[in-house]
Amino acid sequence: MAAVPLQEWERGDKTNVEIIGYGWRVLEYFHAEEKRVMVRLHLPADRDKDRIQLAVMLMLRDIKHSRKWLCEFCGAPARETHTFNFFYRVLDSDLPRLVVYCHFVCDMDKRHVREGLTATHHLMNTRFDGTLGPMPPFASFGKRPSGKVYPLAGSCAGCQHEDTAVDEGVLKRCARCKMTRVCGAACQRADWGRHKVACGMIYSVTFENWG
Repeated sequence: MAAVPLQEWERGDKTNVEIIGYGWRVLEYFHAEEKRVMVRLHLPADRDKDRIQLAVMLMLRDIKHSRKWLCEFCGAPARETHTFNFFYRVLDSDLPRLVVYCHFVCDMDKRHVREGLTATHHLMNTRFDGTLGPMPPFASFGKRPSGKVYPLAGSCAGCQHEDTAVDEGVLKRCARCKMTRVCGAACQRADWGRHKVACGMIYSVTFENWG
């Protein structure tokens, strides 16, 4: 792991995590603007990389249901996410720092998605001097159960019903974390037991190129 100093938002007594999500690039006035989100978290101090990554994976539901995301590689409605994780060592601390690159995609089984993720992995590996290692085989990610349809990104984080993703105005954003959205008070109460864990650790949420 490379050693880096603490940034302004980071805490020396916490495990600092930054999640950067990427959606479809929208062409406006001949300039492509990629829709992104940056989520910064303060997790409890932990040195176990596997536990840190598990905690982050459990939070991806909140990020997935933050906006009406479109597939980064084709613009179709996104239903899945794929992540690349990169650990840093923080100077003067034995606590690692994690940066997660999260890609919103329509279907991991689609050829264009796999080709896009493979190309992205290659570019990132070049940037980080090969630290990520070779791209894992897609078979290692597990096969989607037959007939299984994942919820639409941008639908209610509680009930995850398809019709809640149709109109952006239907959903209400969590007043505390400013990220996760639900379709009403009933879903907010029902989902709070799950969401409150992530909600309490979120430091900031920044959406880019959403107008």
